[in-house]
Amino acid sequence: MAYAKYVGDSMEKILEFIELQDTISYNQNFELALKCSRLIVNGTENDLVMARRIIIRVLDELKKIPKETYDIWADLVEAVGFYPYLEKNKSLLEQNSLADEIRMQSYRSDYLDDKYMHIKQKELSDLLKSEVNVVASAPTSFGKSLLIE
Repeated sequence: MAYAKYVGDSMEKILEFIELQDTISYNQNFELALKCSRLIVNGTENDLVMARRIIIRVLDELKKIPKETYDIWADLVEAVGFYPYLEKNKSLLEQNSLADEIRMQSYRSDYLDDKYMHIKQKELSDLLKSEVNVVASAPTSFGKSLLIE
């Protein structure tokens, strides 16, 4: 089944495509990466949510994509601020430059060894460190417990 059919489809169809494939070809991989890049550049909150969902699904199915394209996905993971995923998958999604390492380290927890925060967790953490009162409502998977630790 060709991916091009899914490009204009709903997010659920794109996620289903990734899940149902045994392998994702170079062309399909590049189409998915291009879709994510465009969503990220668009910059609307809805577009960023969609890009994050695709990236998370690809990370869940990383074994299906060509290894030669892992650097592209590492860049996309970083672009949406998913630094914990880079750390979790560091043997596959390498950070190759000093700039990459500096950006990654800026999301490292100040209080927990070898823990990295995603961009929204870091924003809340910085507010808490500055002794600002914060009320946070976020989904279960957000990582509020990490902030409490």
